Amino acid sequence: MSANGLFVLASARGYLSVVSVLGSLYPVVTLLAAYALLGERISRVQRSAVALALAGVAVVAAVRWAAGKRLCHPPDGRHHNGREER
Repeated sequence: MSANGLFVLASARGYLSVVSVLGSLYPVVTLLAAYALLGERISRVQRSAVALALAGVAVVAAVRWAAGKRLCHPPDGRHHNGREER
């Protein structure tokens, strides 16, 4: 119940693309919790899946960061207030 509430809150306050990607990581968290708390073994396929999921999050974060940099510093050197950047 609280996870759904937090998802709705994050969706309302942030970018849905980022929230949905991070929300889709729940199987990774479950796998890592089972490993840490219950001593479950992690297969080679599961390790590969975790690596791919984390790489996907890194790609989304990098794209989001690059988009934010472009918005903050337009290529013409002017800020949103029209003044030249020094």
